[in-house]
Amino acid sequence: MTSTKGRGLEKVLQANNYTPLSTGYPTYWPTDANKIPDLLDFFVTSGISPSYTDIQPSYDLSSDHTPIIVTFSTSIATRIPTTRLHTSHTDWKLYKTADSEILPLCRNSKLEKTLK
Repeated sequence: MTSTKGRGLEKVLQANNYTPLSTGYPTYWPTDANKIPDLLDFFVTSGISPSYTDIQPSYDLSSDHTPIIVTFSTSIATRIPTTRLHTSHTDWKLYKTADSEILPLCRNSKLEKTLK
C-alpha cells in the first residue's frame, strides 16, 4: 500500500488485528494506457483464518473491473495451484540461451526430416 489512504488502512488493519483477503491480483483494469491495473477489491475479516477461505475472481462481467468472491468453509480450504508457464524461480537467462540455441536447430531442414 503506497498511498496515504492505503497506509492509513494498513494501520487500522494492524491495530485491530484484522485480516485483509484478496486474490493478490489486480481487480481494476483501466482503459487508459498511462494507468496501471490496481487491486481495489478485497475483504476484511476478524478472527477467521485465511486457511478457511477461498477467494476467486469473477470474470462473468465484461468491464474494467473484476469483482472477487470469497467462500468461507468449516474445514481448511484446499487450493489447486494454477498452472503457470513460469514461476518466480524461472531462469530467464538460461531460457533465452537455450531458446536461441535450440530454435535455429529445429528450423534446420535436416533435423526436421530426422524428427519426422
